[in-house]
Amino acid sequence: MADGLVALVAAGFSLAQLQGFPNPHDRSTLNVVLVLLQTLPLAFRRRAPFTVFAVVAVAAGVQGVLGWRGPLFAFLALNLAVYSLAAYGDRRLAIGAVAAWAGLLTGRLGYVIVTAWPHVAISDLYDVVDDYVLLAAAWILGEGVRRRRVHAAELEDRAARLEREREEKARQAVIQERLRIARELHDVVAHSLSVIGVQAGAARLVLDAGTNTARAREAVAAIEATANQAMAEMRRALGILRDTEPSGAALAPLPGLRQLPALLDRLQTAGLPVELTVEGTPRPLATSIDLTLYRIVQEALTNALKHASAAHAEIVIRYGAGEIRVEVTDDGRGVSSPEGRSEGAGTIGMRERVALFGGELQVGPRRQGGYAVQICLPTPAGEP
Repeated sequence: MADGLVALVAAGFSLAQLQGFPNPHDRSTLNVVLVLLQTLPLAFRRRAPFTVFAVVAVAAGVQGVLGWRGPLFAFLALNLAVYSLAAYGDRRLAIGAVAAWAGLLTGRLGYVIVTAWPHVAISDLYDVVDDYVLLAAAWILGEGVRRRRVHAAELEDRAARLEREREEKARQAVIQERLRIARELHDVVAHSLSVIGVQAGAARLVLDAGTNTARAREAVAAIEATANQAMAEMRRALGILRDTEPSGAALAPLPGLRQLPALLDRLQTAGLPVELTVEGTPRPLATSIDLTLYRIVQEALTNALKHASAAHAEIVIRYGAGEIRVEVTDDGRGVSSPEGRSEGAGTIGMRERVALFGGELQVGPRRQGGYAVQICLPTPAGEP
């Protein structure tokens, strides 16, 4: 809309100026057409800058070859076409077109000097020099606009790319948090339900026999304690999903290796005695590493109780220089190959936890029978 208005204004003023020229040739119909070809195409200077410049330049060139006078606004239209070509046109085409026009100006200058020598009019030289100056000014201004547009486009692209990266990082963070919560809930629920299932089976057998009600009460009490512990840990795990937590469960200390004796007591009650051995000098661990080791040990013992029908298990914790190793073994049903026991959600969760710290995890059957879970996590200096 604005370009069309500029074209109409330039054409109107050019035609009005044209009618004031004294020479009849300057007011001829052909010159009017040439003037209109220099001004009206400006309406399309942004959409087709090279075509507009070509039309305007050809019209101005024909006008110059015929020796007809052109109005000021038609001359300004040519420079506006040069500016538009530099600002909005294809850069290679723009450079070639402007170079060609500069060559024509140079040819014109040479023609003026050769034909009028030695009586060269200074005014003619000034006209050609003015053409050079205005051409250079239009090109420089258009090039500056082009660079600003390119820079602005690059900034917009960079901002859009950063926004996409931010959204992707946020999405990955959500996924990682969901996986972490899923691992926590799996470890809590799987362990607790396994213990509850074993205790409930023992209580049912005792009640069916009707001989030892005290043993049945112990099993039911163990079920109650395990259920309460599971509820507390689930409240703590789910509490991170809320901004506010009315109870103190979400703020309860995270379990770690120090809580292993309580875990082993529950397993002892469920019928799986576990022997704990600590080698080296115990030292404080980062909370995340401490929780990871606890959950992996919990999962390994739960599998031994639930799937392997183990009668005995052993935990060995070794504190080394810059690392900690934990090995959980049981005497349950072995398998002939490591592929014999499929990797369920628990084993996958173990691998994910260990991978977060760049550690190593080995799971599989032992030659002497049973199953083994071996973990090695680095403990950099300065932790926790």
